[in-house]
Amino acid sequence: MDRPIPKVLLTTAYHWPTTARLAVALSEAGLAVEAVCPKGHPLARMTCVTRSYPYGALTPLRHVRNAINVSNPDLIIPCDDTSAAQLHALYNSANGFGSEDEKIRSLVARSLGNPIGYPSFYSRSEIAAAANAVGVLSPATKNLQSYSDLADQIAELGLPAVLKIDGSFGGMGVEIVYTRAEAERAFARLGSYNSLTRAIKRLIVDRDANVVMPGVRRTRPQISIQRFLSGERANSAVACWNGTVLAQVCVEVTASREVTGPASVDAEWVWAWPKDSHSLCPHDKSMAEPPVAERSVFVSLGSNAKPEPLPHPAESAMTSNHVYTYKIVGQGAPAVFVVNDHFHRDNYGQLQITVTPPSAAP
Repeated sequence: MDRPIPKVLLTTAYHWPTTARLAVALSEAGLAVEAVCPKGHPLARMTCVTRSYPYGALTPLRHVRNAINVSNPDLIIPCDDTSAAQLHALYNSANGFGSEDEKIRSLVARSLGNPIGYPSFYSRSEIAAAANAVGVLSPATKNLQSYSDLADQIAELGLPAVLKIDGSFGGMGVEIVYTRAEAERAFARLGSYNSLTRAIKRLIVDRDANVVMPGVRRTRPQISIQRFLSGERANSAVACWNGTVLAQVCVEVTASREVTGPASVDAEWVWAWPKDSHSLCPHDKSMAEPPVAERSVFVSLGSNAKPEPLPHPAESAMTSNHVYTYKIVGQGAPAVFVVNDHFHRDNYGQLQITVTPPSAAP
């Protein structure tokens, strides 16, 4: 008798394109994929997602709970920190003794690990303490309750320092301060992070309804201060199962929306480690050669010419505005540009090409 195909339910509160890539990867691995997502998300239109369920930012737990009951998945994967927090909250709210609550709590615990650790998930100081307890280097982190605490910790940790709020993600809710005056202003701003004014602005500008309820409740976030460590900006993702690390990927941040904001990928350069590399982390220089740049934009300059990669740009490194300058010589035929994207299903954004005569070029 054939074994049933395992089913995974993805949950997301945002329109991030990386969620679509994850769905494709899981489907290609032989899993049945369903998703809870906001209206207009690519997941709802992808053929590899067999069913999608609506997500509502004002009543997220109700929507996720309904999806779980209908889908009956083997595993549930939150695709962002907001969705993970909602699953933790759903676990706590499903405290009855009925079969439905038992199923939900069992699913969340199987998918997200031991529930004992859920409260620490949001506390930056507890995470730092847990890391230091097992010998993982982590900068000193202290909770702040008042301006007096702020002054005391600046005297102990020194400047510059980093102020962060619990529960934030993607570099948001983080400020690097270099003077005591900057620290005090940052402390005031972060203290009003969940204000109704900010929620309305995010709703109008970013169309992010997930901030509405925190803004209505006006809950003051926990602020912490952390010793500043200079170095290259980077982030990492680790996949674990029953306490065992299965995989890890570490990347250097080449561009971000703000100094500490969400990282982005440059349209011209894709940095990748050699396929035969045994290293999962690019900072481990002993295991692999430096990263190589892959180019994905091709051009054909003749009527029947095969598209060739663009020559190296005049710029020798990534640019903050993602604009690059190339010198090409035509052959009297229209130039045809081709984007050679092997993973086109997660595309997001635009590629703009501007042709400038040599006399007008900088």
